[in-house]
Amino acid sequence: MIEYDLSPEERKKYIAARGKTIVTACPGSGKTTSIVYKLRQLCDEVEKTNKHTGVLCLSFTNKAVDEIRAAFKLQHGFDIRYPHEVTTIDSFLTQNIVMQFWYLHSHCKASPIIVNEEELLHNLLWYHYTKDNEIHEACNIRGYDQIVHLYKPEKINFCSGKYFQETTEIPPEYTQYASNVVEYRLSKGFLTSTDAMNIALDIIKEYPIIANSIVKRFPYIIIDEAQDTSLDQFWLFNKLIDTGLKNIEFIGDINQSIYEWRFAKPAILERITERKEWAHIPFTNNRRSVQRIIDLYSKLVPASKRLPVISTNVADKGIPIIVYKYDKNNSNEVLADFEKRCKDNNLIEWLILTRGRSLGKILSGAKEKPEYWKSPLPYIIIKAYEDFLQGSVSKAVQQLAYIWSMLIYNENEYDKKRVFIKETIENHKTSTKLINMLFNMPDLSETFQSWTAKIPQFLKQELDLEIAPKIEVFARKKKFDIKVMAQSKLSMYFGHNIIGNRSGRTIQTIHSSKGASTDAVLLFLSANNQGKQISLSLFDHKGNMTEKHRMMYVACSRARQFLALAVPMTYPVESIQKQLRGINYELRVPGIIEGLS
Repeated sequence: MIEYDLSPEERKKYIAARGKTIVTACPGSGKTTSIVYKLRQLCDEVEKTNKHTGVLCLSFTNKAVDEIRAAFKLQHGFDIRYPHEVTTIDSFLTQNIVMQFWYLHSHCKASPIIVNEEELLHNLLWYHYTKDNEIHEACNIRGYDQIVHLYKPEKINFCSGKYFQETTEIPPEYTQYASNVVEYRLSKGFLTSTDAMNIALDIIKEYPIIANSIVKRFPYIIIDEAQDTSLDQFWLFNKLIDTGLKNIEFIGDINQSIYEWRFAKPAILERITERKEWAHIPFTNNRRSVQRIIDLYSKLVPASKRLPVISTNVADKGIPIIVYKYDKNNSNEVLADFEKRCKDNNLIEWLILTRGRSLGKILSGAKEKPEYWKSPLPYIIIKAYEDFLQGSVSKAVQQLAYIWSMLIYNENEYDKKRVFIKETIENHKTSTKLINMLFNMPDLSETFQSWTAKIPQFLKQELDLEIAPKIEVFARKKKFDIKVMAQSKLSMYFGHNIIGNRSGRTIQTIHSSKGASTDAVLLFLSANNQGKQISLSLFDHKGNMTEKHRMMYVACSRARQFLALAVPMTYPVESIQKQLRGINYELRVPGIIEGLS
């Protein structure tokens, strides 16, 4: 068991707080350890009142939930258990409202299954046909032949009363089409997490007794990573408060909200901190990073909202911040120099981060997604295997269950597929079978030709099929030499976020690093902030933080001892000096010190 340090005063205030509480926790403040320390006290308090009521702790990702559970056991020596629950918001709503009461919703015609993977949704909403010896796709949403390619149905969601393709609002003239897409999914029993959220909201509005039963079952609710809460989720929590929930906590860091593309609304949490009925407790002692790293990423926060974050109990190895200049010719030298500095300073863990996958693929040597197979089946199998290697076992199992259904049922037998997938996932024996299958999967070191030859018999054997599926390969493609690709390894095109490039480096996106803590970070930046890109110029701003500022904040705040930023070779030195004014850093091209600012 690990002893919890009750100093400084901010921690004591949080542990003692009851009622409506907001904690805004800076990076490295020990938010998770504070939650699990208080969670033990709350569990004891609630059980004294009623042995069948518990504390509900919610977060946004399975990774965050696993961290809370692991930290609880590490600190207290046992697992958190019934009547208390630690789970994701999506899972809680799905299990306690949607799966139990779906039949009360007018558009749900069958017991639903949650499907968020775009590849699976695509294959559920489109069917294939052959014309002129070529395989074509057509959409099951009839009557909208032009619109389906402009606003793809697998990307459409309904949130806060509006329809979106990803985060882009769909114009009013296309809302009937978007409505038909969502209704079609619901009628077939395939829901996204956003669909499940909407169904839960509709049921709670129509049947307040269900909200009342949740409040009685969980009189104390903690929401971790609260900066990622959506407008609809805030509405749901407000409904529970109106129903009688007296004890609720929002815990997070508004500066680390990087999920606006999933409808997060950090501004709502910021407004709640100003309400008198809510106790607001800021955590400003950072037990992760040295002060110069904190001072750098604090520049991203507007001065009017910037709290003095203090490095606490962190031994400083004195490694300066470095700004590298890179281009396609010297990126490997930049990576090598960064890694050498880590090793020379005995830094064991480090992250190499990019804003998106495209730059990461260039740096790691990944190539454009190949067009080798005519069927979508191999691509789904490989995606499941990639998810498995990354630790997303449930996603991988769901995709394999879908593949299994594809091989058993006809393309348009949606109800049979849905029931089969649901029963396969929920059955311990069949889900274990699929996990074992992932362990035995032909891996990414195989050539396209050898993998394609092995996988049909592998599927036949592992899934007890009567006939091995046929996987056809294109005879020719404009952008790819099929004969050359046949002898190439799959690892040249897939798995680069897992296995890295030939040197063994792993290059991750900023989103995937959320919640991580590491000795060193190298962040590759772009020349400007167009589109999804982020650049060094984000440090030179006087307005409010945007999601791009918060992404930079998250990336830089992962580092404990050493932070390096890589900017394009063409980026002006004068701009670097202006944007990092007041920060001591070294400006380098690999192997050559350009100057010291």
